[in-house]
Amino acid sequence: MKNKMTWMLVLILTGVMVAASQAQPGRYRNPGRPMSCIQDLSEEQQEQIDALNTELQKARLPIKSEMEVLSAELKKLCIADLPDAGRINEAVEQMGEYRTALHKLRVQNRMKIRSLLTPDQRVQFDARCFSGRRHHGMRGQRKAGRGGMRGQGMGMGPGAGMNEPEDAPSAE
Repeated sequence: MKNKMTWMLVLILTGVMVAASQAQPGRYRNPGRPMSCIQDLSEEQQEQIDALNTELQKARLPIKSEMEVLSAELKKLCIADLPDAGRINEAVEQMGEYRTALHKLRVQNRMKIRSLLTPDQRVQFDARCFSGRRHHGMRGQRKAGRGGMRGQGMGMGPGAGMNEPEDAPSAE
């Protein structure tokens, strides 16, 4: 009896997972090939796009690594007994330069991909890449859960209200 219940539960869970995976038709249909949302790509176009995306990832990796190191250094500077505002500002400026460099790489890659497409494919590509919607999966949910409500209100204790969430809008 217990075996039967276990198998039924496994089958139900499998069915739910399959249904959930097909519930988002606007998402990439083929995660290994992000351009599968563009119809009528030739195999040659897809290979060229894959090569461009691989090149992009290789170019991004050292910058992302530097950003992680800088982020750790920035945290260390901010929690020091006597924070050095000048060094903190330098680190923030450097982080901005890294983000700008990453953004430039992404835009250059998009332009290279766009140059490989036919006019009809460009329309699809433009609608996907320049629609303003971002496809980051669980990223936003993960950020919202990290750190709770820090910076939101008048909490008690050391540093209360000093740590604003990364996505908080500026007062400017």
